[in-house]
Amino acid sequence: MASGHGEAEAATSVQEAASTPPTVVAHPLPPRLGLNDKRLMVQYLQQQCILGDLDYGEITRAAKIFCVSRQTVSKYWNMAEVDVADCQVINLQPQYANCGRKPVALDVEKMLTVPIKDRTTQRLLGKALDVAGSTINRHIPKGNIKPHTSPLRPGISDGNVRQRLLYCLHMIVSSTIYTNPTFKSFYDYVHIHEKWFYLKKANLKVYFAPGEKHPYRTAQSKHHIPKGMFLAGVARPIFNTNGVCTFDGKLGIFPFTYTEPAKRSSKNGARGTPITYAIQGVNKDVFREKLMTKTLPAIREKWPADSAKTIIIQADNAKPHIGAGDPQFLQEANIDGFTFIWQPQSPQSPDLNILDLGFLRSIQYLYEKKMPKDLDEMITDVEEAFNELHPKVLSNVWYSYQYVMQEIIKVKGGGNYVLPHVK
Repeated sequence: MASGHGEAEAATSVQEAASTPPTVVAHPLPPRLGLNDKRLMVQYLQQQCILGDLDYGEITRAAKIFCVSRQTVSKYWNMAEVDVADCQVINLQPQYANCGRKPVALDVEKMLTVPIKDRTTQRLLGKALDVAGSTINRHIPKGNIKPHTSPLRPGISDGNVRQRLLYCLHMIVSSTIYTNPTFKSFYDYVHIHEKWFYLKKANLKVYFAPGEKHPYRTAQSKHHIPKGMFLAGVARPIFNTNGVCTFDGKLGIFPFTYTEPAKRSSKNGARGTPITYAIQGVNKDVFREKLMTKTLPAIREKWPADSAKTIIIQADNAKPHIGAGDPQFLQEANIDGFTFIWQPQSPQSPDLNILDLGFLRSIQYLYEKKMPKDLDEMITDVEEAFNELHPKVLSNVWYSYQYVMQEIIKVKGGGNYVLPHVK
């Protein structure tokens, strides 16, 4: 009985083994021969030649030395013999480019006839050109198709075009106009501008590990995300002959806020606790008060002692902004040896303000990495981002400002230009 039971178990194990598919172990592919290895192999065989011929067994011996097959050695030896017979340099370069699927040609002439509405996605463009969307995707890295984001620009009237052109021409040193036109140094200019900063980002892109729990972010409405407006002021940084920054040009960024005691107890604190609120409606009086109490004192405090004390303050012509003849501004314009001149920039010309040319965007990038929880943290984080930004970034924006004016002059005051990339 015992032997019968053992035979039954053996039969069962044999059946299970037969039903289980065998494990297939992939044979490791030999490494590709490098160009140097191929040259060494050919040089070795050339040394073994006697009167131009190889002795029997030299191919096999070379295959063992270089750990490759005999067919591989023969292939490269034959290639070398053909090049030598043709009096050519021995070429052992790999022919990888000749393998694989041949590229699909792109009909550029047909693409020029495709309307803009059919070029908004790769799939639509591929359908219009009778090719797959993946084909369009492969042509983009090659430079055959150039993606472009078309922003909406401010509408510029004929009068605005003339004012923009005059503004740019006014920034050229008058004595160089007919010889070698050169822009001013701009070391006596201060650009100011407002910027909204939001407490939360509506769409936050985050990378997670597999299986990691995603955060659940909520808001009553996207239109009611807490926000605050800031007034920023910058000048052109100054570097000495050794490239050391002696003046960073960052005069300050100031929030439009007010503080009052809490009327009732809440999660933010007990009754009477000072609470910071953001001013949502900035009018001319609010703007003037911030300019007089924050921006102008910051200029007097941080301005280099060896620089000119006549300073031109430039801002756009928004309705909340003051004018050049504002009485209160004129009273503050000549104090402590400084002379401030108010100069509005051309209408519909955000590209003529340093802060709109990328500086505030750089601050926003640094600010969004901090993720504040309330308005007080937002104010602190915005000020930290403003101070963290390297002066070289601000200096590069001033160069962009001059390139923008150069392009505006080329298009005679218009806005249809492409800002060149400068290294």
